[in-house]
Amino acid sequence: MARRYALDGRIGALRARGASLAGDVAEAVLDGDLDLSTGEVSQLNLTVHDPDLKLLGSRLFDPPRTASSPGSALDYAGLKFAVSAVALSGGSAYSLGVTARALGAQKLRAKRGAMVRRSMSPTEFVSMEAKAAGLVFVGEASSQRRTIARAKDESSWDACQRLAKEVGFFCFEAAGTLYFGRPTWLVARNPRVAIAWRGASSAEELITPPSCRRTGDDPESRLAATVDLEVAAQLGDKLRPGMALDLSGIPTFNGRYLITGVKIPLAGAAAVSVSAVTPDNPEPEPPSAPGGSSASPGAGGGSGTGTVQVPKAGVYGGTRFSTAQLQLAAVIDRTGRKLGATDRDVICALMCAMQESTLRTGAAVRGKDHDSVGPFQQRPSMDWGTVKQCEDTTYASTQFYKRLFKVPGRASKNKSLAIQAVQRSAHPMAYAKWEDAATAIWRAIDDAYAAAKKAPATSRPAAKTAALFVQICLSQAGDPYVFGAEARLGDTDPDRFDCSELVEWASYRAGVRIADGTYGQLGACQKAGTTVSVERAYRIRGALLFKMNTDIRHVAVSLGDGKRTIEAAGRSYGNKVRVGSVDRTFHWTHAGLIPGMMYVR
Repeated sequence: MARRYALDGRIGALRARGASLAGDVAEAVLDGDLDLSTGEVSQLNLTVHDPDLKLLGSRLFDPPRTASSPGSALDYAGLKFAVSAVALSGGSAYSLGVTARALGAQKLRAKRGAMVRRSMSPTEFVSMEAKAAGLVFVGEASSQRRTIARAKDESSWDACQRLAKEVGFFCFEAAGTLYFGRPTWLVARNPRVAIAWRGASSAEELITPPSCRRTGDDPESRLAATVDLEVAAQLGDKLRPGMALDLSGIPTFNGRYLITGVKIPLAGAAAVSVSAVTPDNPEPEPPSAPGGSSASPGAGGGSGTGTVQVPKAGVYGGTRFSTAQLQLAAVIDRTGRKLGATDRDVICALMCAMQESTLRTGAAVRGKDHDSVGPFQQRPSMDWGTVKQCEDTTYASTQFYKRLFKVPGRASKNKSLAIQAVQRSAHPMAYAKWEDAATAIWRAIDDAYAAAKKAPATSRPAAKTAALFVQICLSQAGDPYVFGAEARLGDTDPDRFDCSELVEWASYRAGVRIADGTYGQLGACQKAGTTVSVERAYRIRGALLFKMNTDIRHVAVSLGDGKRTIEAAGRSYGNKVRVGSVDRTFHWTHAGLIPGMMYVR
């Protein structure tokens, strides 16, 4: 006898061929679950009572007829699935076993054929494939490559997985979203849920005590732990792989985890099973074939990985640098790109090398401190490598990046403290004085790469008008807001912004450079004498509106109609680039016009 379900429960969220299940069909569902995992694509499993084979004959749960065509649509709670398999079993009465997988992921698996993309990063490639398949994309920035190729017999899904391994990322689909990034990046940026075990008082949240395991067998991951929980439906229905889990109340296992699996039973409001692990970044496996970048010598006598672009000798951040120093900086930048380092990581590496060696290697800086050598003053006696290896800029910077990647919370940590976690210097705050110079050189290298492409799409427009500036800002509406995001100015379509980064990037694309950060941008307006009243800024298209006090530092771009802005806004406003209201209750404190920009007033 089939169980009965209220159609407004989880079963009521099922849709077959676009329609709600009829009462008799819903009642025929004996069991089922929604299985979300970082290891597999999202899967919907049903066991359906079908004693007279009417449901089988109705083709309501039809599997695919060809390898390239999906099966019947079987969706759940707004998530799109397609039936991938149907099994008929006997016994006392026939029942159907129905398996449906995420439609977008199936499209990626079906899409094949040789393809070459030029001047593109792995993240851009995966984003393009995700959007073509109808998936939402969440991805961490990765470095540009001359070409990215997909083999004739390789599916788009397999190509995305291969690229993830090459840059040390995870690539997985969960609940209609394709994620592409390192575990530590995901837990720092994705939504978080806090769960505390307090014995019987936790009954509303946790059904049973968490099952935890930590192993010290592997020296490289001796702090790794796994956690399995049974969570009440009210919380569990909201959880998704890729989210961060903050666990407390369990000695030894308290801390932050990456959710890797969520299993939601469709029967009633049963508990949800959740699996999570300590976020641990995989080692990059750079491609050996010419699918990424061509090889060329690296600075310091080593064998670098890829052509480097060297900016002109000159003053950067108040310090003069020679061509040889900038050549070494370019190799550090290029190595980071190959390893999947973020822009912030590269700036940290440059700051470190500036402080440790003033961007030099070889005999000139050998033995400054005990047996330290090379651009990062790494010590062979401290297991950094041999003298020859540590004096090779590519090798030395690779070792720096690998250790930096393992620093907890490095994406939001003070840059000097993140570097110190790698270097363990006697003067940890000495790195800070190099941040302006490192950022300036990083941007100069970025400009050099953009110039080398000689492509109109990546060169800065000459218009320098506020109208173009606003148009460029509006083109990014819907992109995620990430606090502290860094966008390469040469990138024609970044994936993420914070408020000041949107202003800096869009201004650059419109032909005008402005400082990074809300303080720097307001300061630039004040220094140039282009500040205006807030009320006047409401009526000037492209004017900047600032909120500057102890608890909020924010910048938005006025659309000039007295009502709206375009801005990268945080959690309270949707965590995205959006068109919003000037909101007179927000109390903007300052306003200004970008120096060098042409405004219609």
